Order: sequence, then structure tokens, then C-alpha cells
Amino acid sequence: MKVAQKLYCGGVFTYQAGDEINGNGNLLILGFGGKDVLLEQDIYSTLRNSYPEADIVLCSTSGEIYDDTVLDDTVTIVIIEFEDTLVKTVSLNIKDELNSFEAGKTLFDKLNDAGLSYVMVISDGGLVNGSELVRGIQQANTSNIPVTGGMAGDGDKFNYTVVGCNEKPKKGNIVAVGFYGKSLKVGHASLGGWEIFGPEKKGDPFGFKPAL
Repeated sequence: MKVAQKLYCGGVFTYQAGDEINGNGNLLILGFGGKDVLLEQDIYSTLRNSYPEADIVLCSTSGEIYDDTVLDDTVTIVIIEFEDTLVKTVSLNIKDELNSFEAGKTLFDKLNDAGLSYVMVISDGGLVNGSELVRGIQQANTSNIPVTGGMAGDGDKFNYTVVGCNEKPKKGNIVAVGFYGKSLKVGHASLGGWEIFGPEKKGDPFGFKPAL
């Protein structure tokens, strides 16, 4: 597997890092960026022209991360080339489904073929009920295939979000990517809890004592 990164900023790709992609394997491109940039500057067409054989998934965000920097109004691109792992993408629009639960079932069923080893889901973040989407996926996922993913953002506007799979991103889309074969090993983790903020304080500085 080879991985490369690009950063689209100010109308051009300003940075590139990682492996050299030669196009001999199965290509998956993930792009996370500011909604206005994705819609107005047609990143999809730019990527399609450069990688005509790739599956391309684009998603609006609430801030992009490139290397160790958090950015706005850019698009971070990850290009992944698999030697042995097969990749299949499916998508639907929530307006064409009964509800988010049924959408989750439908998406997983479309990917649930022999050799499925991992599913990644990228969903509209405004029109889709994320909890119900996950519940639908879980019901269809009888073999307990690992599933991870997330929901699109809209900066600080909370107006609407866009997602696209092999097309220009738009409202209401949910995308699922299936990975097939025994060569891919997937790990995941979560972290929760409180973090210290500000100076540590001990006791009540005013000597307040609760009434008995």
C-alpha cells in the first residue's frame, strides 16, 4: 500500500508528501475541505483529470488537518494505492430512502460480498440521523465487519453539508467504501475523558462552607 498527501489552497496544490503513486494498483482518494471551496472550485474535476481510474470521495468539514496544522478553506487530499486490496464504493441520497436506518441497511447490503474486511462510511451531517444510520448498519452487519467513519461538517455555519462519491459533492449523500481481501489489517481506538485547562486550583479560595 502506498499513501500520498496533497493540500489544495488558494486555487492550487501547494504541498505534496508521501509515496509516489504510479497508478498500478487500486486507487482511493479521500478529500476533506471547506464547503465553499469544494462547491465553487470544482475540486472533483481536478482530481478526476489527474486520476481517471480512482474512486474519489469528498466531504465538507469544520476545519481541515494537514500534517500537524489545522486549516480552513482548504482541501486536504489523501491518495491511497492498494496492491492486493480491492475497493468498492457505493452511495445514496437520504431523500431517496425511507429514513436513516433503512439507508444504513441498504448501504451495507450493497457491500456485503465475499471477502469484505472493512467498511468506511462518510455521511451528510445535516439531513442524516447518525445514530439511526449506525443502527441500520449494525443490523445488516451480521458478520461483525469493522465499520468506522464520520459525518460531514460545515465550519461554524451549521447550515448544510456536502458529500460526494465519484461526483461533485452535494447535500444528503451518504458514501460507504468497502475493502476486500485478507491483505488489509484494520485497527481502531477511541479516547475520552477530561483534559486539564488553566491553572490547577485546590479548595475554595473564599472559604465557603456548605450549610449543614
